[in-house]
Amino acid sequence: MTFFVEKRLAVGRIRFSVAPHDAAADGDLTLSTGPGGEFVRRHSEGYFFGDAPRFDGSAPAIESSSIARVPFWQAMKPDSGKAWGLLLLLPLGLLFVLVGLAALVKPNPVGIVWIVFGLALIAVPIIATAQRRKKIRQEEERQRALAAAAEQRHRDMLGTYLTALETLRTDRSDAAISTIERERGALELPYDVWAPVARSIILQVGFDELAKGSQSTADIGRLLDRASSAAGLSREDAVGIKQDLYQTVLWHYVADRRLGDAQEQVLQKIEEDFRLPEMPLEYASTDQFRRMRAAAHATLEKRDCGNQLGMHEFCVFETASDGTKVHVTNKRLLVEGSDAAEVPLPKIYDISVNVDDGVATIKSTDRKKPLALAVTDPIYTAAVLDLASQLDQRPRSWA
Repeated sequence: MTFFVEKRLAVGRIRFSVAPHDAAADGDLTLSTGPGGEFVRRHSEGYFFGDAPRFDGSAPAIESSSIARVPFWQAMKPDSGKAWGLLLLLPLGLLFVLVGLAALVKPNPVGIVWIVFGLALIAVPIIATAQRRKKIRQEEERQRALAAAAEQRHRDMLGTYLTALETLRTDRSDAAISTIERERGALELPYDVWAPVARSIILQVGFDELAKGSQSTADIGRLLDRASSAAGLSREDAVGIKQDLYQTVLWHYVADRRLGDAQEQVLQKIEEDFRLPEMPLEYASTDQFRRMRAAAHATLEKRDCGNQLGMHEFCVFETASDGTKVHVTNKRLLVEGSDAAEVPLPKIYDISVNVDDGVATIKSTDRKKPLALAVTDPIYTAAVLDLASQLDQRPRSWA
């Protein structure tokens, strides 16, 4: 049984296969990460699927509530005491028109005066609304022209700034970094507009330097710090760039089945030279793969799980999280808690581990819905299920 692991990285979501019964690690320290942050396979086996982050560049539509953009009859809706007074002229004018028409029927020439007066009353709120819409439309046109001019100015500033950042891909000199700092000082845009692009470019510079291998990781860390400072990135984003580099290198090693002691020393050197803060998720995941390598080369030990087991059945693993207790025997997967379940190992045909959520999703032929296990060590749990399924189920006297 081979299970899949899913992880979200700065270069996109990845999904790769893991075969615990064939755990591989070698002394080759070459990175499995290319100069563009892409996955480079060094190991001949396994499956890898990568996704790239997408952004279509479209801005959310902004609905305008301007009076000049709504139907005329809706624009006449009163919003003040004066507007109510003008609106009352409509029924009053209609009343005078009706009186005038009644007078003409008699016939009475005075009816024409009443009709003209009524029409004048009706015209007053209509003309006032039309004038108000015209004035607002003119003001909007003026504001739109000012906004267009400001947007063009900001586009020019942003274009110059990004051009300076793009130069950093090929030129890492002090002059190039000084240019970035100067152009950043001229920017008038909000941080959220340009920071993601700046972070992405500097991240690519980091990948390129790691792939070249011409500089020490300490020098690369200092280069990233200088570039991040010149680009105006926050401390959090500057550290985030180096964390993204570390995570990508780590998980590409794992996806390539090459995370061994030698590779862990490379990762430790990067962590120290980049002065990274603690990353509990990565540490826990690395520990689970370390345990998996050890288990793959040894026999699963029998333990007492406190369950009533069948003939020739023994427990090999247990874990728990949030009130759910999971047991793995040489024959079954047992789950205790609100979502109690029992799944024979031969019935399991797919296991997928989402590292970010800490969930192992198990599909079996005897269940309509997948079984989701939220445990503290989902990777190792999936590995034990694989290793347990490989155990010889025959009685010892038959072996």
